[in-house]
Amino acid sequence: MNMKKLICLLSVLMTICHMSAFNVNNNFGFPEYKLGEDYSKYVNQRVKFYPKKFDSYYYKHLNLNVDYEAVYVITNIQTKIKEGFSEKYMDISIELQKENGKGKVKVSAPNKYLWKGLMSSKSDVPLHMLPLYFVDEYENARSQCVGSTFSHKLCKISYKVKDILFKDGEAKYQLERSSDNSIVYLHYGVDNQELFYENHLKGFYTAKLVKVEKPSDSSDRYSIPTVVQEDGVEKYSFNDSIVSVIMSFSDLIGFTFNLKNVSATSIKVVWNETVYVDAFGNTSKLMHNGIKYAEREGDQPSTTVLRNAQITDNLFPTDKVYLPSIREGWKKEKLSPKYPPLDSDIFGEMRVMIPIQIKDVVNEYTFVFELQYHFNDMTDVNIDMLSDSK
Repeated sequence: MNMKKLICLLSVLMTICHMSAFNVNNNFGFPEYKLGEDYSKYVNQRVKFYPKKFDSYYYKHLNLNVDYEAVYVITNIQTKIKEGFSEKYMDISIELQKENGKGKVKVSAPNKYLWKGLMSSKSDVPLHMLPLYFVDEYENARSQCVGSTFSHKLCKISYKVKDILFKDGEAKYQLERSSDNSIVYLHYGVDNQELFYENHLKGFYTAKLVKVEKPSDSSDRYSIPTVVQEDGVEKYSFNDSIVSVIMSFSDLIGFTFNLKNVSATSIKVVWNETVYVDAFGNTSKLMHNGIKYAEREGDQPSTTVLRNAQITDNLFPTDKVYLPSIREGWKKEKLSPKYPPLDSDIFGEMRVMIPIQIKDVVNEYTFVFELQYHFNDMTDVNIDMLSDSK
């Protein structure tokens, strides 16, 4: 499938469902705080407290004597920047008054040490965890979303939005499923792709080596690899007058290969110039075995392969390796897309370029893999929409 035909993944169901005069979180409350942010814009906004049974960190640690049915108006917000153990933080104090009454209440969010996910005491509650939601934003979302429909061209089933409710610790869509009119709940703001992927279109990708592009001055510019089985694993074999290569693909391992020098002289694998192009056209450097993750963007000396000798190695994109935290250690992202394509079982191509140097000439070998999606269950799949299905 031509890369230029690749789809842009579906965004949130309807953009208008999330239009807002100012930022709110997915529970219609305050967003995560930002040091130095002007919070005066929230003054005069109408708010309510989440239902008391609503699972809130704030409710668990602070006693609130408030009217859970009443609408309050923010009358004042005070912020104070303080020096923490390692960096500055901001205390936020919010004063509220009943919209149609004399009741007043004051809530605070110390937001201390949030940069490292810690709190100084049980009473320290991040701003985005305050049990308040903006009434007008919530009602606007309801009026825009209720009656609209979640749909996906690959799925026979659709969902109609019946309401937006606070349930099980978060704001959720109340959805009616078209197949049986049953009611399901899904967190507000869910991505359309995620909804259908998780419930109806789950599956996995395989990568098939469909061709090898060889040096431009080669007598045979393109070669079709053959399939071989080794230890129950499907691999791909490619041969020409310079190299004999057997390669396989795995989402979290990358591209594993055995390369044999079948030429009349020594050759070099130029690791520094290897390139990976994903199914979206994004380019990355590749790292091979023996390179430390922390040094993956550094120099990778070439490997010399003598005549009739061979090497076994592995290639993985450097931009798919990351360190979420010291405690968790290094991790790898999957190389295939998360979601299925929209109009085919073929998503696109991944390309791996390995430069082979013979004397002073560098020959670029590009291995082209076709990504194919396999559904775990075809029951809800709209097969007619798979225009390129095989």
